[in-house]
Amino acid sequence: MSEDFSNLNALSADYTLKEEITKKITQIKDDILDVRPASMDEVDWIELVATYHYLASKKYFDEDECKKYIEANKGHLSVHVDEARKVVDNIVPRNQGQ
Repeated sequence: MSEDFSNLNALSADYTLKEEITKKITQIKDDILDVRPASMDEVDWIELVATYHYLASKKYFDEDECKKYIEANKGHLSVHVDEARKVVDNIVPRNQGQ
């Protein structure tokens, strides 16, 4: 396992993102955190938004399926699932043929 991490570290040391991409990612992160519910810490909020986005865009779950999955598997985050849906709908970029 430590060899896997060494290989990953070596790979990431050789690769850097273009400044344009870094700026875009930072802006999306900042926009997501700007609407974070006060009762959630940053890590939980990003986890909830990322989970909702994954379920909606990669698993093609509808809104109800996303809610049910999050309630069943990440119950501590489910209180703010509607806010996460709004973020995914309004802030997180859609896949564009990728």
